[in-house]
Amino acid sequence: GRLLLMDEHFRELLPVVFEFFGVTDLSLPMPRMDAEMKQRQLFAVLRKVVQEERADGQPVTLIEDLHWIDASSEAFLEQWVEAVAGSHALLILNFRPEYRAAWMSRSWYRQIPLAPLGAEAVRTLLEQLLGNDASTAGLATAIHQRSGGNPFFTEEIVQSLIESGALVGTRGAYRLVTPIEQLQVPATVHALLAARIDRLGEGEKHVLQAAAVIGKDFSAPVLQRVLEDTSTTPTSASDLQSALRLLREGEFILEQSLYPVAEYTFRHPLTQEVALRTQLQERRKRTHAAVARALEDMHADRLDENAALIAHHHDEAGQIAEAARWHRRAAEWAGMKDVAAAVRHWQRVRELARQMVEAPDGTTLMLAACSGAIAIGGWRLGGSVEDWAALFEEGCAAAERAGDLPVLATLNSGYGAVCEQTNANVSKAKPYYAEAVRLADRSGILSLRCGTRISHAISYFWTGPLAEAERLADELIALADGDPRLGAEVNSISPLLGARAFRAHGMGYARDPDEALRELHLVRQVALDSNFPEQALWAVDQEAALRCELDRPDGLSVLAQAAARLAENRDMGATISSRTAIVSALASEGLWQTLLETAVDTLNLIRDCQVLGVFESFFLKHVSTAQFELGDLVGARAAAAEGVAHIRRCEGCWSPNSYAALARAQLALHEPSVAIAATLDEYAALLARTGFALFEGELHELGAQLAARDGEPDAQAQALHRAHAGYVRFGMTAQGDRVRALIDAPCPVA
Repeated sequence: GRLLLMDEHFRELLPVVFEFFGVTDLSLPMPRMDAEMKQRQLFAVLRKVVQEERADGQPVTLIEDLHWIDASSEAFLEQWVEAVAGSHALLILNFRPEYRAAWMSRSWYRQIPLAPLGAEAVRTLLEQLLGNDASTAGLATAIHQRSGGNPFFTEEIVQSLIESGALVGTRGAYRLVTPIEQLQVPATVHALLAARIDRLGEGEKHVLQAAAVIGKDFSAPVLQRVLEDTSTTPTSASDLQSALRLLREGEFILEQSLYPVAEYTFRHPLTQEVALRTQLQERRKRTHAAVARALEDMHADRLDENAALIAHHHDEAGQIAEAARWHRRAAEWAGMKDVAAAVRHWQRVRELARQMVEAPDGTTLMLAACSGAIAIGGWRLGGSVEDWAALFEEGCAAAERAGDLPVLATLNSGYGAVCEQTNANVSKAKPYYAEAVRLADRSGILSLRCGTRISHAISYFWTGPLAEAERLADELIALADGDPRLGAEVNSISPLLGARAFRAHGMGYARDPDEALRELHLVRQVALDSNFPEQALWAVDQEAALRCELDRPDGLSVLAQAAARLAENRDMGATISSRTAIVSALASEGLWQTLLETAVDTLNLIRDCQVLGVFESFFLKHVSTAQFELGDLVGARAAAAEGVAHIRRCEGCWSPNSYAALARAQLALHEPSVAIAATLDEYAALLARTGFALFEGELHELGAQLAARDGEPDAQAQALHRAHAGYVRFGMTAQGDRVRALIDAPCPVA
């Protein structure tokens, strides 16, 4: 009702809101949509509610213990923080010092360190807890000295005195009935909580410890099942309810909900940790095993989404084979929804599989772990190339022992992507791609043949020649026969959509940008309809970059916004990829300072995270352009020279006009003609070798400027005519008109 009173347009989003809160309205069934769309709609509701609520009706919101937050909740919180800007809302968050988040850099965020309480503040707190009875005189000073001003310690010391019988009464009206010579404050909060736990009755202690094994949050039915499975004497439902009531009253746990089942949480995460550690290791293992069995039985309809939790309990129980299988299931469930989590689970499968040499499925699990991790995470997450090389070698050794051609093909394809994308070494990647294609062809598996070919084709779009890249893409398109899902399991991308997008990329830079732009738009729509958001992002990025080079700014800001949305809550590779569209839009709008900052920030991400290093020359070229326009010619030259060095090193050509940026800076700095001519000659050779004809107009225009400076009018005129022809060929109207004006001038000048 509140939502509809705020905005009637919320009516169509009610099913999403209802699902989020776990309620059902049969008159408003949930329409079919992917998780990303649901999330976007939910975020839209959140932003509007926060920003449009009246100032006098806006609550202050407190969210505690962010250091325990899960990834999905953190994504929701990020949207909340963004929505707070400019609103009347106050959002208060607390966390341990080690917690970090991107929103901490926002101008509307203020961090207030929670320093230890001073003596007066502790006295005020204790007056609220204890009251002002004369018997408690001096207690506040003693507690402050022993607690060091930590309010949690302070509260727990008081609670321990109450439980020991030293304090008698009710909150705000306690009397000290036992003289306190020295407060028995443990050295750490762990010890303090352990002391409190030890004073529980055996029944309550057993319930608390079993709950601690389940986790910080637990439900009564699962706890009941675990107790039945691990206790020598049965725990009845009434006994459990009594124990839980006492634990609530003792402030060990809090009741979260009663419907549809009773759910609880530990009052402090440290309480759960201490309750866990006070158990003997063997007993703890037995309880973990019981928790795993209970979760498997009681959540049989939701095993995939609980796979990570079940894997954790099997892991802690020391059940290697079961843990490995459930980690595999968790990795497969996480998939592209959470690449980092999927890779973590695959890495754990790999570690456990090493201990299963004699097990029947030990090799199978090892093969799945190595191929799964490298296929999905190698070039999306970045990291140490040496670590990925070790995984590749271990996987290949296992696959060769097993004679598994499909896994060998997948490993070669994935490791090629690591070499190419992460380490920016395309020439090193190509042999791995070729081997992957050879092995896939030997296997005769059509989906594998498609899946391995897409990476091989893309490598030629990075290095040229574009004609060979298009030939490989055409071959793949024919092989896929219109099926966007065929071969998608190899690298979690659609080979067909990848081939169409990169074929359009090549077409745009080699001969027909208009057709390329139309095809990229179509690929984006098909990718979204087929649930391949990553490849929709690629198509957006490629279209934006091409429009920028053509100097066609219409729609670029919309493309940049689309790229940012598609990259939300995805891996680092997607974040960096989306910056392609964003910097292209900034360059077209002439926002040079913002362009410089964004491009530099992206380069830092690439280098710090060791991901998508092949993109460096693209962002260096934009750094150079921004610095040139801002008047920093020396900085522009240095960035362009670094981009050229990167192209030479990785044998790439995605951003060949780094050479143009370098020549432009050299001309502005009045460098010797021989040096500038060398840059332009190398640029011309690169374009001839790769087929990036779109940049020939710019090449010849720079040549005309050099000829004019050197007093060579014939050479200048000839270069201007070539530049004009190049621009006209690619429909670059503004550039063509500019050169035409120079040609028609009585005395052509640069």
